[in-house]
Amino acid sequence: MPRNYKFVKEWIREHEGFRDTAYNDSLGKLTIGVGHLITRTSPFYKIKDVETRKLRVTRAGDAFPQGKLLKQYDKDFRHHMEIAKENCRKATKHSHRFNSHPVHVQDALINMAFQLGTAPRRWTNFMKHLSQQEYDWAGYHAADSKWFKIQTTKRAKSVLDRLVLKTTYTYTRPRGLKDYWSRPPT
Repeated sequence: MPRNYKFVKEWIREHEGFRDTAYNDSLGKLTIGVGHLITRTSPFYKIKDVETRKLRVTRAGDAFPQGKLLKQYDKDFRHHMEIAKENCRKATKHSHRFNSHPVHVQDALINMAFQLGTAPRRWTNFMKHLSQQEYDWAGYHAADSKWFKIQTTKRAKSVLDRLVLKTTYTYTRPRGLKDYWSRPPT
């Protein structure tokens, strides 16, 4: 029976937020909906100008219908789930298949792929320990990344807590959780 991805979809949506108007994200990239980057190939790249009735490039503040944005989120989610699977296949030549990882690990990998794309493939130690199903070590090495240390630390902690500790919170970290990233696992 195929698994239900409802939890991870909502979890990503909570992390990304939802906006029906275009905005510049933390890296200055034009974004809309649930973390959808507006690129030249995006269906939101151009919008009909209200005054001139001509197509123009989308700018921050331009609005789009919520239904269209949520359909795009479904597409983006499926696309990033495939990236997460490919990240697992690339871990090593004899890596475990994506579906062989526990659900909490799959959730964390999908969330990472949604935010980071293929970047985790370059984290050699993370990928090595992921392929060996040593999730505490994988989390420890992922915490040694710019993503964890500088870019989105709260989200990174939430994702790595799901990977390592099987937690299900979004942003407010429960008291008493072990800071596994501060020293190597035993």
